[in-house]
Amino acid sequence: MSVSEYAEVKLWKKTGGSDTSWSLDEFGFEKMESGINCSAYDFARFALLYLNEGKFRDIQFIPKSWTEKATQPQD
Repeated sequence: MSVSEYAEVKLWKKTGGSDTSWSLDEFGFEKMESGINCSAYDFARFALLYLNEGKFRDIQFIPKSWTEKATQPQD
């Protein structure tokens, strides 16, 4: 399953996201650092996952420990 398919099934559909697409690099792989194409509402919904430590509407979609690590400043 590709990253975009996984995100669609595990995040976008379950959080009420709209149609999204992913930009591809010259080899056809999803651009992980900048490839998500979606509406401002979808980006806000994604930000809420981090603001609420991985929860959306009281459902834990992303482990709290992962959101904590992902939002720490990098050296």
